[in-house]
Amino acid sequence: MIWKRNLWCTFILLFVASLLLAACSQHEDHPAEARAIVSNVVVTDKGTTDDGHYWILAVYPDKKKFKSTVKLNVKETLWRTVTINRKYTVHYVQQADGTYDLLEIRLLID
Repeated sequence: MIWKRNLWCTFILLFVASLLLAACSQHEDHPAEARAIVSNVVVTDKGTTDDGHYWILAVYPDKKKFKSTVKLNVKETLWRTVTINRKYTVHYVQQADGTYDLLEIRLLID
């Protein structure tokens, strides 16, 4: 009889744990296909597209190759705080379509 109670408790615990993991596995703003990246960069340019989207161009300061440049889509509120030729710590995600969206940016003080 005790083994049935232990089996039942184990089943309930596994079920609750599964529900919690399923609830936490996806976020509405950034689906599971997105890849998060945190890095130090130097902002080399910024601008807007024809359809009104904001972007910044960032370079990894430790890499010598031009391939280390990344174009980040930015919300207007963050875009206004960014200064060209300054070092920042950025947190961004790579979307499934290959674009990058900036989530957070902080000035890097040397």
